[in-house]
Amino acid sequence: MGELPFKTWEYEEQTKTKHSVFADYIDKWIKIVGKYNKLNFIDGFGGIGGYKDKEGKLFYGSPVLVCQAIERIALKNSRDINVIIVDESKEHLENIQKILDYSKIKIKPFMVDKDFDETINNVISTVKNIAPTFVFIDPFGFKIKMETLKKIMSVEKSEILLNFMFTRINQFLSAPRVENVYNDLFGGNGWQIFKTLKGQAREKGIIEHYREQLKTFSKFVYYYKLEFPEKRKTYYYLFHLSNYYMGCSIMKSSFAKYNLGRVEYRGFRSGQLELFELADIKQSEIIELLFKKYLGKEVSFKSLLEDNIDSTVYLESQFRDTLKCLEAKNKIKIRRIPPFTPKGRQRKAIEENDIIQFKDESDRA
Repeated sequence: MGELPFKTWEYEEQTKTKHSVFADYIDKWIKIVGKYNKLNFIDGFGGIGGYKDKEGKLFYGSPVLVCQAIERIALKNSRDINVIIVDESKEHLENIQKILDYSKIKIKPFMVDKDFDETINNVISTVKNIAPTFVFIDPFGFKIKMETLKKIMSVEKSEILLNFMFTRINQFLSAPRVENVYNDLFGGNGWQIFKTLKGQAREKGIIEHYREQLKTFSKFVYYYKLEFPEKRKTYYYLFHLSNYYMGCSIMKSSFAKYNLGRVEYRGFRSGQLELFELADIKQSEIIELLFKKYLGKEVSFKSLLEDNIDSTVYLESQFRDTLKCLEAKNKIKIRRIPPFTPKGRQRKAIEENDIIQFKDESDRA
């Protein structure tokens, strides 16, 4: 490859994973949500749009990946999508445009060289009947306001994928000069109780507190841990916000697709499968969870997923496989609605309206 007409950054492994997950999910989001809706995609911190790995291979960042997806899907299937790329650096935006031109991408995104928070609040406050919007927030720092995230999620059928820069947030947690910034970030001063904690207790406290704050306005919130590529230490978390269980479920599947079925990136340990991750052990854990929660009860498959998809590590496919196993062993009954396929055959799949009856001990004997 000769000299490129644009700049690139070094491509780190965790960034590659992040972009792979993002590209896989945004593809599905365009196809599913865009089938009946006009869409908006906003990249809050566009960066320069291009990367090279250690071997010199070229990769694209989120602004280019979404434009590629739109050309591949939307233009062929009559999807209507606006793309807005925000970055305070005009140089970054110009570099992204050079990549789009180099790649012969016809999509013409709106380039905004202003502050993200100012831009997104202006859009939400001035534009009426905003279409479903996916906002990707991938900052270098942590000046993201909880109140702004709340406003984004007030837009119907909208979602957020947010990079929560844990390493830097943890580093400056006790610094007095960032207190107001952290109050905006966490939506209050509840984060201060974690100053006295250390290690895993501190990390878990920070992350769970942040999730609890997000859950006050987003129905489904799941976070994904990404470690440094070369050491066993958390780099950052990706938080996904959606008001629909399907969005949360699909994002988990997209992440697991590139991480050996896991919902976290483990750096140099990514290729190592541990004992507790074996399929049989996971299924036993799911069985224990389900009977503890639903013993003697009936619940729709949709409600089961809504109850558990963002509070456990398990995928929708793992819940479905476990239920089929339990049905085969006569441990549960499934009332399929409707019971037959359009061709008149008895249904065997499990769909969201199907009712699962969890038998008590006497019924399972």
